[in-house]
Amino acid sequence: MTLLNGDKYIELIYRLLPECMGICLIAPAGEWCDARVTGLQISDMLQRVDARFARDARDRRNGVEALDGAHTLHYGCVQDQTDTLIVTVGIATAAQADAANVDALMTFVGGFIRDEYRLNRDMLNITDELATRYEELNLVYDTEDELSSFSEQDDVLQKLVENCVDYLDVNLAALLVPGKGIHKSHYSKALAPQRIPLLLKELSASVFDALRTSRQGIVANNSDDANRLNVSVFPGKLLCTPIFVVNEVDGMLAVVTGVSHKDFTNSDRNILEVLARKASKVIQTNYDARTGLVKRVGLEYHLENALQSARHTDCAFTVLQADVDRLQLVNDLDHQAGDVLIQRVARLIEKQVRASDTVASLGGGCFGVLLRDCSLTEGERVGEKIRAAVEGLAFEWNNHPLDVSASVGIAQLTSQTESIDEVMTGIEMATKEAKEKGRNRVHLFDDPELVQRRDQITWVSRIQDALREDRFELYAQPIAPIDDAREIRHWEILLRMQDNQGQIVPPGLFLPSAERYQLMPGIDRWVLRRTLELLTDHGMNELEFHAIWAINLSGYSVSDGDFLRHVKEEIRRTGTKASSLCFEVTETSAVANLAEAQRFIGALQELGCAFSLDDFGTGFSSLKYLRELTVDYLKIDGSFVSNVHQDPVNSAMVKAIHQVGRVVGTKTVAEFVENDEILEHLRGIGIDYAQGYGIGRPGPLLDVLQVLGKRHSKRYA
Repeated sequence: MTLLNGDKYIELIYRLLPECMGICLIAPAGEWCDARVTGLQISDMLQRVDARFARDARDRRNGVEALDGAHTLHYGCVQDQTDTLIVTVGIATAAQADAANVDALMTFVGGFIRDEYRLNRDMLNITDELATRYEELNLVYDTEDELSSFSEQDDVLQKLVENCVDYLDVNLAALLVPGKGIHKSHYSKALAPQRIPLLLKELSASVFDALRTSRQGIVANNSDDANRLNVSVFPGKLLCTPIFVVNEVDGMLAVVTGVSHKDFTNSDRNILEVLARKASKVIQTNYDARTGLVKRVGLEYHLENALQSARHTDCAFTVLQADVDRLQLVNDLDHQAGDVLIQRVARLIEKQVRASDTVASLGGGCFGVLLRDCSLTEGERVGEKIRAAVEGLAFEWNNHPLDVSASVGIAQLTSQTESIDEVMTGIEMATKEAKEKGRNRVHLFDDPELVQRRDQITWVSRIQDALREDRFELYAQPIAPIDDAREIRHWEILLRMQDNQGQIVPPGLFLPSAERYQLMPGIDRWVLRRTLELLTDHGMNELEFHAIWAINLSGYSVSDGDFLRHVKEEIRRTGTKASSLCFEVTETSAVANLAEAQRFIGALQELGCAFSLDDFGTGFSSLKYLRELTVDYLKIDGSFVSNVHQDPVNSAMVKAIHQVGRVVGTKTVAEFVENDEILEHLRGIGIDYAQGYGIGRPGPLLDVLQVLGKRHSKRYA
């Protein structure tokens, strides 16, 4: 920005002073000169006069002197209120011109020059101040503090210290939070790399101690400041501010620069405090407020890294979960007591593990521990140390001693581990098992039953994803009349699931989990809706022969009053013939909910649907309950059928079931018919229908429907 525009003042003087023959303005920032009289040379003399003004501020008075025989030089200067020279003015006139008139004009114009200079200087200062504030705002807003994942923390904090160096133009910036293992630094090219370790060491020692004592920022622009603030003296200037986590000084943000750098100001101090608060926000996002430990998301981040390491190096890791027993009793006494207990247990656990291990707060008095390069045997030993340390904790509140203990679950993370969810589920289940067996004990996740239960839990999310992404597929298996196995008009609808790669998952892998964790109602609804839509789309309601499609239902759906309404609505919506549908439920499910099963079966039969009792014969009182359930088909459990031609007992069981079925008017279906020998034996008994690989393997329902549709079209062609 130009502080003075001399050209307009030259023009003003010419207009106000007609006798003016030449003007020269000389300013520290530049020179304006104009001569209207040919051959008039005044610049050399004016420069000499200007030099005299600059040299002696006490004798800066207007003056007049002869320039040559025909001209007079009028000279003077304009100063600001601090006697700083703004401009030197020279005016040449004819020798006879009135000097007083010229002097008055110079004073008049000088006032304008002085005012413009002051205004422009103030504007320039404001512009500089705004530019500084703009840079500070850029520094603040360019430092992100919203995290979407734990892995972003390192990047965000590193970017913060880099911004400090760039925007504050310093040699070194460091963010240190020793208790959480956070050490971030960045330096400019002006700083010799070999000096960095020494500076960081000084910051971590005396400077951090001084911050924790004062709990406020430190500005040391010289050695006197450093001595007064009791911080270690090293060449350069220092500005640092504490980082508070849970109202405690947990770390520091510091910048260091050379002795020739401008002094740090209160503005610099304020901006560093803003950045320290941003760093604190980032840290507290990932660390528990009560204990200062990393949260679950942080533990999962370290587990992911451990899993990758295990797969590449075969290094073993052990993962623990320690859960304070009966914490609710302490909380009922006083919630503050519960908080204090959790904090003390957190410190105890940290003392039992190495600095390289990770301890996390999982919430509610539950802690997770990742032991690096640790076998399961050694992990069990550490788990026992933690259990014993918690048990030995002398804890009292308001003079009331309280017994404290913890249950510890342990699992191993190896190259064979599929995911961290598998490990987290393992330690949770092992901890739960430790509590169920009496608490205050360590339990390893190596119980086959626990492993099976863990595997089922991992299927839950996969099943839910498959439902959301429509990755289930319907298959159909024929059920043939034994007196004419070639005339197949009866099929059972079976369910398959596709994994993320499109591979078919057998039902034995996912259905047990769906049953255990009550996902079957959603699956049953999907199967019903999809089956009826496909039957309608492929014209199955228009076949000249009566086809029956058997749909399996879980016990949860049978006892769900709303599901019956849903069945009726789907039949109405798709226009499906109710008589073409047969619903199957296992004997065990029906007996477990006998009253609901009777109501459900009766309602569907009134609608025109058939009903089949699956896996019949496995219950203790199967024949007894058969009188309570009016069904159309009995499906004899395959365990009796698979060797019926070789085992007299199984043959007798099948005969008995068939005879009772005849009495109550129910047709019988034998499952697991694998070969012609079994089929012939069943024919001799009089069984009505057969199902199994000897009759036909399951195939995609779409393929079955397309074949049936072609046959139907040919007959009517």
